[in-house]
Amino acid sequence: MDDYQYHTFDLAGWVLPVNAYVLPYADVVIDAPSSSELNLTDKSVPFFQMVVHGFIDYAGDPLNFSHDMEYELLKMIETGAYPYFTLMYEDNSVLKNTDFDYLLSTNYKRWLLRISEIYAAVNHALAPVQDQRIVSHEEIVDGVYKTTYENGYSTIVNYREDPVIIGDIVVDRRSFRVITLPMMSPLILTNIVYTIIDSFTANNNQIVRMIRAVRVTGAGYGISAAMSWIYFALIAAVLGIVIGVISKRVFYME
Repeated sequence: MDDYQYHTFDLAGWVLPVNAYVLPYADVVIDAPSSSELNLTDKSVPFFQMVVHGFIDYAGDPLNFSHDMEYELLKMIETGAYPYFTLMYEDNSVLKNTDFDYLLSTNYKRWLLRISEIYAAVNHALAPVQDQRIVSHEEIVDGVYKTTYENGYSTIVNYREDPVIIGDIVVDRRSFRVITLPMMSPLILTNIVYTIIDSFTANNNQIVRMIRAVRVTGAGYGISAAMSWIYFALIAAVLGIVIGVISKRVFYME
């Protein structure tokens, strides 16, 4: 055990799938399992990821060995995994007729652009939860999974070949949505708008009282009407800002 601990530190804490007793000495786990890979199973649960996320960084299999890059990207979003590639400086041809000729498409130059694109997509989706624990993982409908983190942030991943509607959210085929605030129903949004309008037009509101005083004291309906329209524009601006913030923060799609 001491020898294994020594070597994991020599490798900067990067370890392959190991027994649980090695995890306290690991900084990053690569080739992390996403399922038991047993033949007689109906569904897979990312149990390993649910246990260690927020404590240890991890990645699945090398993406450049995958036959379905789109699926693997969605799996990373679902399980909170890092992108991982196996690359080398030399051209792939140097491995021909060697014991390593199975390492196809590993020249780094061919992957630089794709790696930057994948990193940007994954970082955009998972950066806010890098140090957050996974508190729930569920299959909402067949082929659609929701992962929720302790800060309330959630991801919805759709592996299906058709778009699905989850509440007020449309998730396109083989894509994902990110929810940065808890989903709000139309009733809640209506209540927010009503509360803002009510607070701005209440009898004890100083501006409303001033507009009424101008009208009552004989200064004229013209002045009070102008003040009312200006105030109405102010309320509309506040509502626009609130709705804009909510629509920007509640959910978005990569």
